[in-house]
Amino acid sequence: MSLSAFHKYASFFSQEELEQLTGLLEQEKIPFKTQKSEIHFDPSLANTELNREFELLLNPTDFERVNQLRKQEAVELINELPDDYYLFEFSDQELIDLLRRPDEWNPRDQVLARHLLSERGLELDEEHIKLLEKQRIHELSREEKSETFWIILGYISAIAGGLFGLIIGWHFWKQQKTLPDGSRQFIYREQDRKHGLRIWWLSLFAIVTALVLRFMFMDWFWLGGAK
Repeated sequence: MSLSAFHKYASFFSQEELEQLTGLLEQEKIPFKTQKSEIHFDPSLANTELNREFELLLNPTDFERVNQLRKQEAVELINELPDDYYLFEFSDQELIDLLRRPDEWNPRDQVLARHLLSERGLELDEEHIKLLEKQRIHELSREEKSETFWIILGYISAIAGGLFGLIIGWHFWKQQKTLPDGSRQFIYREQDRKHGLRIWWLSLFAIVTALVLRFMFMDWFWLGGAK
C-alpha cells in the first residue's frame, strides 16, 4: 500500500507513546506508517501541532476501528489510573465538553469521562455519544475563511515572480484536512481556493517568463549584442 493511501491519524510527543499504540496495531494486523512531524506553511499561524514530533498514519477506513480498539483497551486500564489523575478533578460540564471534542483527547480520557459521569448519575448512552461525535465532525468540516492579508501577499508574490507565491497559491488551492472519521476535505472556501489557483498560475507564469527572458538576454549577450 502506497504512502499516499495513509493519512495522519494522531500526533504524539514521544516515541514511547507512539510505540504503545503501534504495538496494538501490529497485534491486530492493522497497516500503519510512522513519520516525524513536518512543519507545513500555515497562514493563520494557528497550528498547535508543531511541538508534536511523531505522527501515526493510517488508512482512513481504519480510523473508526482503531478508535474502538483504543477505547476497549482504555476500559481495562481505568482501574490502574493513579488517584491524583487530573480528570478526577473535572466538573460534570468539563467532562461533557471533553466528550464533545473527542479529537482533542485520547480514548482513555473519553472512556474515563463517561465512567465518571455515570458514577455521578449522568449516564450517556451510545446513541448520545454518537450524536456528539457527529456534531463535532460537522463543526470541524466547516470551511475556513482565509486572511485577506495572505491573499494579497500571494498576488504580490505572484506578480513579483517569487516562489513564495507558488507556496501560498498551492496552500489555499489544494490544502486538505483529515476529519476524525478519516474523511478528507479542502480547508478553505471555494472562493479562496479560486484565489489560490489564480495565484499559483500567476506565480508559475511569472517564473517561467523571467527564466525565458533571462535566457534570451544571455543568448543576445553571447551572440554579440553587447559589442
